[in-house]
Amino acid sequence: MKTCPSSVTVLLSNIGIDRLSSLDVENLNSERLANKNGSLNREDFANIKIGTSYSDLVNTVGIPSRVSWSSMMSSEPFLIFYYKLSEAHLVTIHFESHRTISEMTGLEDSATSTSP
Repeated sequence: MKTCPSSVTVLLSNIGIDRLSSLDVENLNSERLANKNGSLNREDFANIKIGTSYSDLVNTVGIPSRVSWSSMMSSEPFLIFYYKLSEAHLVTIHFESHRTISEMTGLEDSATSTSP
C-alpha cells in the first residue's frame, strides 16, 4: 500500500521550515487516535488540568479539531489546540514550550458563571 505525504509535509517542504512563522491546521485525522469532536462534553475534560502533557490530553480526549502553531521571532513558539464540544462550545488549550498545558478556556459552566 502506497502512502501519500500529508498536505502539511508538502507545504513545509515547499516553503522551507526555517521560513515558517505560523501554521493552522483543521480537520485532522489519525489512524491511532480517536476524533471525538462534536461529541465531547465538559466531563470528558475533568482530568485535564494545567500541567497535563500533550500526550495525556490526546490519549484522553482524542485529536483536536484544529491546531495552531506560531513562532514569531520576538516571542516563544506557542501551540494551541481547539476541541468542539457537543453543545457547540469550543475548548481552547494553550501549551507551553515543553508541551504541557498552560491555559484552558471554554470549560466554564455557563449555568454557574455570572455576567456583568
